[in-house]
Amino acid sequence: MQSNALAIKNNIDQKLYLDLEKISELVKAQNNNVLALFQTPKKQNIAIWLSEDQANFKKISGRFFLKLPEKQRNPGGFNEASFLAQYNCYAKIDITSEENLIEAITLNQINNKFSKDMVYREFNDFLEEITNPNVSRFLLSFGFGQKQFLLESTKRDFNNLGLQHILAVSGFHFELFLLPIIELLQLKTKRPLKKLWLTLPFILIFLWLTNYPIGLIRASLVYLLDLIFIKINWIVPKKNLLLIVAIIFILINPLRIFQISFQLSFIAAYIIYDMLPHLNQIKLLNKLPWLKGIVLSILIQIFLAPLLLFHFNQWQISNVFLNSLVYYPLLIAFLGSYLSFFIYFVFMYLPNPFLLDMVKFLGWLLDCFLTFINLISNSKLTTFFSMNGDSIFISLLFILGAIYISRFILYFCRHLRGEKITNSLIPQNWLVLVLGVFIVLNIWNFNQRNWQIYFLDVGQGDSCLIVSPNKRTILVDAGNINKGYQVIMPAMNELGVKKIDYAIISHFDLDHIGGFFDLLNHRLINSIYMPITSLTENTDTNSNANTLKTEFLLACQNQNLKLNFLQKDEFIEFKEMSIKTKILSPIPEYVYQKNSNRESLCFILEIEQLKILFSGDIDEKVEHDLLIQDSSKQELSEKSSIKADILKVSHHGSKTATTSAFLQRVDPDYAIISVGFNWYGHPHPNVIAELEKENINLKRTDKNGAIMLIYKNHKWQLKPYLD
Repeated sequence: MQSNALAIKNNIDQKLYLDLEKISELVKAQNNNVLALFQTPKKQNIAIWLSEDQANFKKISGRFFLKLPEKQRNPGGFNEASFLAQYNCYAKIDITSEENLIEAITLNQINNKFSKDMVYREFNDFLEEITNPNVSRFLLSFGFGQKQFLLESTKRDFNNLGLQHILAVSGFHFELFLLPIIELLQLKTKRPLKKLWLTLPFILIFLWLTNYPIGLIRASLVYLLDLIFIKINWIVPKKNLLLIVAIIFILINPLRIFQISFQLSFIAAYIIYDMLPHLNQIKLLNKLPWLKGIVLSILIQIFLAPLLLFHFNQWQISNVFLNSLVYYPLLIAFLGSYLSFFIYFVFMYLPNPFLLDMVKFLGWLLDCFLTFINLISNSKLTTFFSMNGDSIFISLLFILGAIYISRFILYFCRHLRGEKITNSLIPQNWLVLVLGVFIVLNIWNFNQRNWQIYFLDVGQGDSCLIVSPNKRTILVDAGNINKGYQVIMPAMNELGVKKIDYAIISHFDLDHIGGFFDLLNHRLINSIYMPITSLTENTDTNSNANTLKTEFLLACQNQNLKLNFLQKDEFIEFKEMSIKTKILSPIPEYVYQKNSNRESLCFILEIEQLKILFSGDIDEKVEHDLLIQDSSKQELSEKSSIKADILKVSHHGSKTATTSAFLQRVDPDYAIISVGFNWYGHPHPNVIAELEKENINLKRTDKNGAIMLIYKNHKWQLKPYLD
């Protein structure tokens, strides 16, 4: 299968005639674009991005350009190629634009008058008018699995707490769904066959409404098989039923075994079915169901931790307790989503203010719950307990320690009951093993620590993350709005960084400052350095200056962050990193020219004999001033004050800067242009030509992804994420 699928790669970047049939939808984006999996007659899988209008395409034929899926562009970033490889897919087509679709012929399109997507959108509009977008979109995601409606802020809050599995319909939701049906129909005392026929229609409707997610299908099949085996008087443990279901899944599609959703769903379910009978024998846990839920959640997290750390390099301890504590609020939310859905249909034909009041009250309850989740998510305690990067070894100690303690408690309980225990357990040996593994891994990990510098790919914007061996951090700029959440925070998780110690803002353009708002919302910044600004004295809440600069300064003040305003000849001292740098620009007169680019901080950062010149968005006027300043200093010294090994090219390669004289004086080995898709013509061909003329190696984030610099064996190594 893989060999057949890989054969399609021979036609990459060529126009090829294809007959394709859709086999599944993989991802639905927030703009309603769909990543779908299509198949050729030779069973070769090809991924196609479909626009909202094309989402119903079932069969497509025509001539298309095949492309390779995107690889990982940033540390901790999404790897489209790896994701699609789980589905034995190694090529993709984009027909979301008319230009790409011009030669495509649609053979078959489903045009149902009753479209689920259309109904969900209208239901969302109905809820937003009564409640607010946060509540309405949460209900659609949690109750119906429509994650594309979910607000980014809600995703962030649940991800921070390790509760992201709650946002997509899974086996957890099957329990929430089945509980009220069993109670309403009084099915506890019914015979298995009768219970089966009474619940099956509801299960099928639920599966259809939620688009048949893996976790829900798994839970439904286990439930139905259990009833069937009870009917024929076969006593089969649920964990065995789960294995039967897993085999069915794999026989239908062997590639599922490589999918993380399949692995997590079945491993978590197996732990529940295996451990629950043992927990039911403990009287205390039977008296306190909430405590049983916490214990079961701890066991699940212990066994899933290695898998979560391997795939996501992150593990939140908070979800151990929150999984159980939020059960009843989530039950109300789940029932409320379907009650609201029912009210929506009734209200279309029988408008009644009382129905709207019911939805308003429910919306108020959920708004309170989501506000509570937001407060916990953004608390310092949650950040502290987030396990990632180097914390993997603390996690390992926690896992092994929990296993040791739980085994000792079980041993002690069995001994009290008078059971005869054949295998003796020596706690001291377990303790020595745990501590030994922990010490060895930490020594190994400490020896692997090095300086790391990442010019992140934030599209049309700038951002550079610097991590010291002791995990202290500097962040120079943060890209555009949402890049903090999309790029910088995943990179921090990947690198084992919990906070930004020093945030440096080159200037106040949106493509440099936007991502800092995400970091501020999560309280991930300790101190901020920025160029002196004309609004320094005008940041009170009564100010009429409604600018991005003012918003940012007010956000910093609300968190009592120390703001350091800098200008030419002042210093930044990074004490924990043993680094000190002098500011080369701006001079005060640039600030009052109302030219934000000339306000840019320009400085050289020297780390282990490597000099990097950060230039913000300075133009040729500032470059000329730097050259004059440098010439006056060269009269006293033979060395240039602006000589650097690496130049962060100003203003994304704009033609307004990077003059030949400036390049000759800086004389870098490498030039890095941080740029993305834009209408400005960045980088300008003249700038590229000047760099080539001076024999300077050029790396671009739009072509090379993040540019990584690692200090290893007393040498700096430069490596782009994409070759």
